[in-house]
Amino acid sequence: MSSVVSTPEKVASSRNFLQNLPDDFKTTLLQNYLSGSIILGTVVFFINLYMALQKKDLLLGVLTALLFLVLFIITFTKSIRFIIRSILLSILYISVGVISIISTGINANAVLYFFVSILLLGVLVSGPWWIVSLIVEGLLISVIGLFSQIGIIKLNSFFSSTNSLLNWFTTITITFFIAFVIVAPLVQYLRKLQDQNIEIDKKSDEFFDTNRALSEKVDTLESESDKQRSKLIAVRQITRDISQQTNLQKMLTDAADLICNQFGFTYAAIFLADERNEFADLVAGSGQVGKQMIEQGHKLRVREEGIVGYVVARGETRLALDVGVDSVHKLNPLLPDTRSEIGIPLKTANKVLGALDIQSDRDSAFSQDDVDLLQSLADQLSVMIAKTRQIESLESQVHDLQSSIGDNVRGVWYSHLQGSRRNLAFKYSENLLSDGNSVPLLESNNSNDKSSSIETVDEESILTVPIKLRDQILGVIQLRYRGKKIPPRLVNLVSTATDRLSVAIENARLLETIQERAEREHKVGEISSKVRSAQTVESILQTAVTELGKSLGINEVSIQLKTTANTEQE
Repeated sequence: MSSVVSTPEKVASSRNFLQNLPDDFKTTLLQNYLSGSIILGTVVFFINLYMALQKKDLLLGVLTALLFLVLFIITFTKSIRFIIRSILLSILYISVGVISIISTGINANAVLYFFVSILLLGVLVSGPWWIVSLIVEGLLISVIGLFSQIGIIKLNSFFSSTNSLLNWFTTITITFFIAFVIVAPLVQYLRKLQDQNIEIDKKSDEFFDTNRALSEKVDTLESESDKQRSKLIAVRQITRDISQQTNLQKMLTDAADLICNQFGFTYAAIFLADERNEFADLVAGSGQVGKQMIEQGHKLRVREEGIVGYVVARGETRLALDVGVDSVHKLNPLLPDTRSEIGIPLKTANKVLGALDIQSDRDSAFSQDDVDLLQSLADQLSVMIAKTRQIESLESQVHDLQSSIGDNVRGVWYSHLQGSRRNLAFKYSENLLSDGNSVPLLESNNSNDKSSSIETVDEESILTVPIKLRDQILGVIQLRYRGKKIPPRLVNLVSTATDRLSVAIENARLLETIQERAEREHKVGEISSKVRSAQTVESILQTAVTELGKSLGINEVSIQLKTTANTEQE
């Protein structure tokens, strides 16, 4: 589709295009201008030199020689920066134009020189340099005109007649040569630009065809990307939903249902291998078919039955895009419409836990992207199954450990208090402390209740808080409050005090145990010392019996060694 551009826009576009030419092309263009200018300068140099000698004008000769020297230097010294060479060339044309005005007044040659200087800066140098040149030239012409009117500058000072044959020859030569110098590189460039435009048109057509093909490809990829994105969202949703479950059976059942609902498959099931790895037991299945097979105790023999048995035995994915020709697939009477099936192992680093089995009523229902997504989902299920089993195992171990600790605490306290005649029940009432044996708190119905309780009797509330150590009840605290409702702050305070009381009681028991052990060791040491001081067997036996009876507070202690006399009596 073509577009129409106004004339100002075309001019601005052309100027911007010329200013944005490649550096190598600008360098070539500048060198062409310099080469033509050196030829033109040589002609002008000898003409002006001839005129200067004829009129014996030293100033004209020196000025002409100086300008030609500058032109010679910038033409053949390529190490000078590009912009400096361009500006100096433009200044040379301006200088020649000024000389031309002073020599013959306003004429076509002078105007042409000024125009060439502006054109050179506009083509070769980026930026507003051509505007600067235009302003400078306007000021120079104005100043020369003003000075000529005042009489400071006398025009036609170099030439006595502007109608001489030499003047005509000079004007014609300069006009045609400058036109050639300016036009020839531009024509060359325009031809090259035309060829490039033709090539660009060809490439544009090729690009259009390629772009149309790419657009169709992009549309196809976007459609596939949308499908893939929706499946990724489904996988994240499934993972999020099942990760919120703490019960393994509920987690697996939800996973099977979500896979079918989100991906549109017919059936999904999760099998777990038994401890001997002989059977893969169905633990979760989608829909009514899954529930029915679980109720029937459905299981498949590993290494022998179906894709599930194959996957659990080998630990690798099995894909059947057409179950009719797959040698491993086993027909399930409850799923007669199955056309494709995939089995993915549920495994950790070193063990196959089971398999994820998915079936569809469509041929080739599983693409490679589906396989990758389902594999990722199966890996996450495997991690969750392994972690859930570890948590259940740890909970079982913690429960066993707590039971063992409770039995140990119960046994220790039973041994510590066995045979004790100490009063371990107290009562504080009406600012008096007394024995509490008359109140059988531990024989009440709440003696085995491990939680606090509150009872209301008439106008009183009774708070009962068990004294627990490692979840074992050591005793109980009972508080009678005058009022129908005990403040929650008071309940919390008593509960906190009871917890600290149980720790203090346990520390006291440990201290008593240590003291009893130390006292026992001391008594044993005394008895041993006295026994070692005896000299005969009879005295040793007598000392041992006597000290044991005294130390232990026992009414009667007997000792006897086996001799011939008492053996014969037996």
